[in-house]
Amino acid sequence: MKPTIGRIIITKGVESNGSRVHPAIINRVWSDAEPSDACVLVNCTVFPDCAAPVSQGSIRMFESEDLADAFQATLSHTQVVGFWPTIVAPPKAHKPDDEGI
Repeated sequence: MKPTIGRIIITKGVESNGSRVHPAIINRVWSDAEPSDACVLVNCTVFPDCAAPVSQGSIRMFESEDLADAFQATLSHTQVVGFWPTIVAPPKAHKPDDEGI
């Protein structure tokens, strides 16, 4: 997916209330590419749990949490990374059984 201003991402790397995973909103995109094609950096406002919003610049975007984790594992320091939220399908609607009619 292509990052654009105003979209929500998930970030890892900002510590707050025992968690390093928090939502963020994209404020600026530094490249016109897609994260699967090139290194894409974004500026975000991160919303840490139980804390004030934090401005974070040059967050490297990844297509998935697994790719973000793999990148962080290669580093000797903590770097904030971003990835797209997992899309959860809504539950299927229950259809009443025709037998009771």
